[in-house]
Order: sequence, then structure tokens, then C-alpha cells
Amino acid sequence: MIRTPKGERPVEALRAGDLVATLDRGPQPIVWIGGRRVSWREMKRGKGLRPILVRANTFGQGRPFADTFFSRQHPILLSRDTARSRFIETAGVFAPVHALTEVPGIEEQCPTAGTQFIHILTKDHNILWSNGLATETLLMTPYSQRMTRAEPAALLDCPDDIAGIQMSPARSILHNKVARQIAKKISAAGVAGLLSQTS
Repeated sequence: MIRTPKGERPVEALRAGDLVATLDRGPQPIVWIGGRRVSWREMKRGKGLRPILVRANTFGQGRPFADTFFSRQHPILLSRDTARSRFIETAGVFAPVHALTEVPGIEEQCPTAGTQFIHILTKDHNILWSNGLATETLLMTPYSQRMTRAEPAALLDCPDDIAGIQMSPARSILHNKVARQIAKKISAAGVAGLLSQTS
């Protein structure tokens, strides 16, 4: 479910032009939404295609409010208020979800039924809420643009005019090593004591 000005809506029901709620810019129209389905066999062959499951309430009550699958590189917003690390900036930072698997409730999965990856693109890189968890819209970078060029492992199928967009990240993105260190602290001290989400 994605938070919109009209309430929570299934991501599958959203279309280009629909508004989503964002942390920094308020309601923003979707420029493009898409992705593709990945089969169990593809995930077995390629670890990079396996989703990361964030179980309900992993980051506190309602964060997320339901078990939620993310693609491996999808970042979660970490807050400085209670994540005691010099790497957490005042406005928060992004941590790739695959680097947070030391946190109880976050784990790699390989669903036998396969999984559907859906990405939302807005004009700028924005923070939105997926099942109540602060995450991101699609960030177009040289890496994500390579993913659109019909590679066998590509998660996206962007039109050429969309694939060429350049944008700056809404927050700094932690290196995997640093994110793993923070995840270990969270695991050792408990989520309630070390981590909060902007809501």
C-alpha cells in the first residue's frame, strides 16, 4: 500500500498521473510506474533478484503495517533521533535494505511463487511511505539506467525517454558496510532503542 492524499492505495492500482504523498514536497504526480515479475527459477539463479522481506512492525508499531517485500537495493529511511551513529544526518539517511538483514524481521527470501517488483518514478527523487514505512521513489542514476537496457537481470522496463532522466538523491545513501554496522547495533540493542522512522 502506498500513501496518497486520498489514503492508502494498492501499488498495483496506481497509474502515471496519480498523486502520491511525499515527505519533502507534499503530493507529487507519478511520472512513470512499472517493473516486472521475477520467477522462482530466476531468483534461484541470481541472488541479486531475490527480494528482501521486512516483516510487519519491524521498525515499530505500523512500520511497516504489513509484511513488505522490497528489491535488494531499495533503501529504508533511517532517522538520527534514535539511530545513534555519526553517519546518520539530521534529516535522516537511506540504507539499502539488503544491508539491514541483521535487524530482526528483515531477511532475504526466494518465494516459490516468484515476486513482482514495482517502481514508482516522480519528477524528483522523493521519500514516500510503503505500507507505512518511509522509503523512496525510483532514483534514476547511471546504475539504474543500465538496468533498463534489456539486461537479463533487469528489474525495470522503462521507456527510453524515462531511462535518460538524471536526478539527485533525496537523502545521502549509506555505504553497505556502514549500513551493516548500524544494523548490528540495532540487533544488539533492540529496534526501539536505536531506530525510528519519520511518520
